[in-house]
Amino acid sequence: MELTVREILNMELFAGATVFTRSDDLLDRPVTGVSVIEMPVEDFVNRGDLVLTTGLGCGHDERDLRRFVDEILEHRPAAIAVATGRFVQNIPHEVSSCAERQLVPLVGLPWNVRFGDIIREVMFRLSSEEHMDLQQSEELYKRLMGIVLNGGGFDGICRALYGILGQPVGIQDGLGKIRAVFPPGLTSLADPKCAASFPIRGAKKVLGTLLVESTKGISDIGMRSVLHGTTAAAVLFLQEQALEEAEARLRGNLVWMLAKGSSEPEEVLLHRASTLGYDLTRAYQVIVGVREGIAPRTDLWRPVASTKTYRPRAEDLVRHVMNQNGRQAIVSCSHAGIILLVEVEDAEGHSIERRFLEEIAEKVGQALAPDYGRLVFGIGRFHPGIEGLRRGYEEAEIAIDIGRRVDSRRRCFPFSDMGVYRILCKMTTDAEITTLCVEYLGKLLEYDRRYGRDLLNTLETFLRCGSNRSQTSRRLHLHRQSLLYRLKKIEELTGCNLKDPEDRFALEVITRLHQFRVTAGSRLT
Repeated sequence: MELTVREILNMELFAGATVFTRSDDLLDRPVTGVSVIEMPVEDFVNRGDLVLTTGLGCGHDERDLRRFVDEILEHRPAAIAVATGRFVQNIPHEVSSCAERQLVPLVGLPWNVRFGDIIREVMFRLSSEEHMDLQQSEELYKRLMGIVLNGGGFDGICRALYGILGQPVGIQDGLGKIRAVFPPGLTSLADPKCAASFPIRGAKKVLGTLLVESTKGISDIGMRSVLHGTTAAAVLFLQEQALEEAEARLRGNLVWMLAKGSSEPEEVLLHRASTLGYDLTRAYQVIVGVREGIAPRTDLWRPVASTKTYRPRAEDLVRHVMNQNGRQAIVSCSHAGIILLVEVEDAEGHSIERRFLEEIAEKVGQALAPDYGRLVFGIGRFHPGIEGLRRGYEEAEIAIDIGRRVDSRRRCFPFSDMGVYRILCKMTTDAEITTLCVEYLGKLLEYDRRYGRDLLNTLETFLRCGSNRSQTSRRLHLHRQSLLYRLKKIEELTGCNLKDPEDRFALEVITRLHQFRVTAGSRLT
């Protein structure tokens, strides 16, 4: 509550006072302090003060009094009270009119009223009002926090603030979604042009916004209640965030255990999943998205809390896409990327199309690009049961590993498309394969290194073109005679006849294996 000029004038000390300004509304100006001032004014008056003066030094000259009052008015006081009868006999009309134009009440006091008595009484009233304000503010705070602690939620906060302010109140989250509004059903608060907004702040960021129809006419205690409302709402948002983070860690750990294999009984895993709202008896297929530059099969996959900055965007997106198709997905984010367990059969047993899985991967990759950069996805095949999820995860990782080597431009690699490359990938670390690569390609690679030629690329292109010399020369932008010279040199260095199907088959296998070894970081010595 505020102490006003009207309340001060109702004090017994002001019984003989005369108000020279005609507007009654000016008497509702709040008073925040008291100043006693004579000439010069300078900076001795605060905004909102009740200014007491005798007019000493200017009262006998109307023009000096006018200048004196003008200087006081520049500081926007709550009111000016002039002791009349000695230095100022009467308040000139020009002076009172000037004060009224500046919306400041001008009061004449009897000479016998002591300024000290006025100061003591006003300051006592101000301290009492301040104490009452603090008491009322504390009660409001306790009331709003009680709503939070007793489960009243955002609806309870809005209802309580509406009762205090008499205005519609709403709460909006950080994504712009209206979480609660009172009276219910009101939509105008969603328009920023139709409401005043107050940020709801957490420790380091804005969590949402408290919306009020208008700040016009709201008292100081009303504004305090709004600020207490933002504090109560912040507690709710932080509670939600903490619960989401805890659930995300549990969900991430579950996905990690399913993907890597767990020694826990299947019944325990089924129960864990059901407490999070998932039914592992349904059919799921595994999609893995790995950040560029990070290899699969890394402990960076283990879920961590610090992924909270991008986890909601991924989970909300996947949940939205899956809900549109009547299916669910379990999502786990980590530093390395994202793992999705996507339900591939609906309640009627209809299987999901592979195209839809690739579409999910594409959309998730686009949504997470600002946080992760480029993501490469692998899609495992469907295998039934909990053990099938582990197999699907391994296949998705293998698909990424192979896909990166075969075509670095693509972003999504289904394991079922990898074909014979799955065998080649496993063979790259075999010692016998290393020996074969050296036998067939060792001299060729040494020749390329020594003379700066590109015979290996010529051989690979020739084999990819089905041994068609014309097509190979066009692909390499070589004259036919130059190509024939290179092919003859390749036969000489490898000891193979490029017209012999068996030799060509051997070279095709060896060059593909060498390509896999190079992309895996191995080199022939």
